[in-house]
Amino acid sequence: MLGNLEGVVIKILGGMLALFGIIMIIGVLAGISNGETGSSVAADVALTGLLGVAPVLGGVYLFRYANQRTKKRKEEETEKLILELASRHGGKISSLDLTSHSDLSLEEAKAFLDNLQTKGIAALRVTENGNILYEFTGATLSQSERDSSQGV
Repeated sequence: MLGNLEGVVIKILGGMLALFGIIMIIGVLAGISNGETGSSVAADVALTGLLGVAPVLGGVYLFRYANQRTKKRKEEETEKLILELASRHGGKISSLDLTSHSDLSLEEAKAFLDNLQTKGIAALRVTENGNILYEFTGATLSQSERDSSQGV
């Protein structure tokens, strides 16, 4: 939960920084158009870049960074859930199993499992009834198999 709150705070800070930059750009441009700056064009350009463009770019960066972190965290949590489900279901789960134990839609669950299968983490299996299962072989090791494992 703290990670989600952190992402929200970063997004808010990024939005505020970008808004500050936009307001500064508008202010400098309004001053230039009214001839009220009382400074050189070079100073106006430097002021616009320093107090306008830089904060906008920084705000956009923070917002995108928070979105990427949130997406990565969700993917990691989903992978962990998948491995826990596979362990409880004999190493084999369907996209429907994942959907019923997560907030993913059926299409999202299938895409996520297909991606793991493409990476070689899961193997695709088809039941006699034509149902598609994803098999995670390492998820069902017994304690005796773990105890008897050899170093490499």
